[in-house]
Amino acid sequence: METDEYSGRIPEIRLPIGADASAPNTQLLSTGFDAFQKNGCLLIRNAFDKSELQQLRTPLLEQYREMMDQKTRGQSRDLREGYYKRRMLRIKLEKGFKSRSIWANKTVFPLINRLLGEQAILGKITAVVAWPGAPSQQMHFDHPDLFASYEISKFAHKLPTHCLQLVLPLVDITMDNGPTRCWPGSHKLAQGDRVNVDPQSGYSDPLTTLGDCFLIDFRTLHSGLCNNSNRWRPVLFITYQRPWFRDASNYYRIFTPKISDQDFLNIPDELKFSVEHATPQLRRLFVQ
Repeated sequence: METDEYSGRIPEIRLPIGADASAPNTQLLSTGFDAFQKNGCLLIRNAFDKSELQQLRTPLLEQYREMMDQKTRGQSRDLREGYYKRRMLRIKLEKGFKSRSIWANKTVFPLINRLLGEQAILGKITAVVAWPGAPSQQMHFDHPDLFASYEISKFAHKLPTHCLQLVLPLVDITMDNGPTRCWPGSHKLAQGDRVNVDPQSGYSDPLTTLGDCFLIDFRTLHSGLCNNSNRWRPVLFITYQRPWFRDASNYYRIFTPKISDQDFLNIPDELKFSVEHATPQLRRLFVQ
């Protein structure tokens, strides 16, 4: 496994292709943990099976069409920039999306679980689809600091991660179709200082091939860039959080994951804690 030391760009770990995923990768757990804590983002290459990701494109399109056909609101929302050229939708845990190799990947999930205090729960699974012509987003972070006071927020660099996203593209990401630009280390800044970061410097553009993913702290500055290609850019965003955290800024009630009781019973016991809030009975309590 190769790793790049922090050099003003997103740290990168390259896993060997076809590596045994039946047991946690000890190097990823140690090196990846330290790199993410320092930078608030981490690129992991060869983490997912390419053929499985390819097979998700069709059910994603089906869910997208279903969303567009719905007359009621609530299943999706337009992001501010791009209107219908950039759409976010909740992913239903059905067909290929309910596979644990997607939402609890044996290679990546142990690292996520360690970063979140060994109690990671699945917050939501969404997809952002950027069609040709979708413009760039503004630089932003995904959630306000836990404590609004600047006097407390300025100690953010001492706080561990409470929520993060696994960004999983379903196509190769190039400068043509637009990567998710990140500002490594920005998660250590207080919210009041983060908004003053120069958007023209200190960033990293992770270019990926199918099977790569990257993790990003909820506090890390980032921006989805424009899609100048003639093809769609579908990207999954899988949110994990500590069990006490609730996302109050990103339509939490709309995007809370849903899983049937029967599918829940088929999940390995060691993973039930991560999704038990998504079953019908507990979900009603979880979102009220």
